[in-house]
Amino acid sequence: MITVKIHGGLGNQMFEYAFARALSLKNHDSLRVDPSSLYDITPREPDRYRKKYDKTWRKDVKYRSYGLADVFAINPAFNWVARIESVVKIPYVATIVNKYYPRVFGKLGVWKYIKEKGMRFDPAYFNLKGNVYLEGYFRSEKYFKDYADTIRKDFTFRHPLEDDSARLGKEIAESNSVCLHVRRGDNVWNPASQKTHLVIPMSYYEKAVAIIKERAGKDIGIYVFSDDIEWCRTNMKFDAPLTFVGDEHKGIQDGGHLQLMSLCKHFIIPESTFSWWAAWLAPSNLPRAESRGVEGLGKIVIAPDEMFKDKTIETQDMIPEGWMRI
Repeated sequence: MITVKIHGGLGNQMFEYAFARALSLKNHDSLRVDPSSLYDITPREPDRYRKKYDKTWRKDVKYRSYGLADVFAINPAFNWVARIESVVKIPYVATIVNKYYPRVFGKLGVWKYIKEKGMRFDPAYFNLKGNVYLEGYFRSEKYFKDYADTIRKDFTFRHPLEDDSARLGKEIAESNSVCLHVRRGDNVWNPASQKTHLVIPMSYYEKAVAIIKERAGKDIGIYVFSDDIEWCRTNMKFDAPLTFVGDEHKGIQDGGHLQLMSLCKHFIIPESTFSWWAAWLAPSNLPRAESRGVEGLGKIVIAPDEMFKDKTIETQDMIPEGWMRI
């Protein structure tokens, strides 16, 4: 059996699931997910910092929550701990249990406990067999590339776009659309994130827009998505039609935004797993030389060359072949 810890935001949850799913298919084995930490109601530092920054924050809204089954037409089985914690919620006790039980069970021989080391792709993980518990982010297409068709099918959106979102989706799909994603959120208000993550500068977006206009044509329309859309309205100006996609299109667990983003032809993404997946799920996901898109061009995806303040973090395996880093 392959069990994987599901944690972080939706983009990270998708990477974790994708690798575990691929490994289970390779081994012809069953899959269990463990999102138990996402059901923990213990107050956390990120929630307190978010409250200071975001005046709309409410105590009943959690910083992170399990989103795979809400956004996509899948319902992976929980392991027994997650089944219990999704119903019985005991703060503080749950935090301790979730932190230690996978490793303790590993030492007791219940399973092989595997914790990812660093962000480089490690092909040795594909040799894992038997009863395995995985903990990590596994943020590379290389972990599931051989099973890409299955992963793409698994990540079929559960809810179709409706009303104004459906009309916006049709407009995006039928135009020379560019998804421009701005991540601020926790990179701005969470001191822990500030130590590691960069807030991508405006110069990056200006350069990326210029490259796409040169390669995809001047008739592009830019659709701006962000966790701080009002900041974008105030600060982002480009020589191209701009549409700021507001929170009214977010949908359940931000699934509406992800679905709209994935309808775009080209992408300018920050250091975000959320928009990484939007770009990957979009049609014509092969490198430009092998695919056909708008005006004979394949999909253009631009990502930042620098993603973290810590220069020792290696990110070269995060960006698929055919995408551009600037």
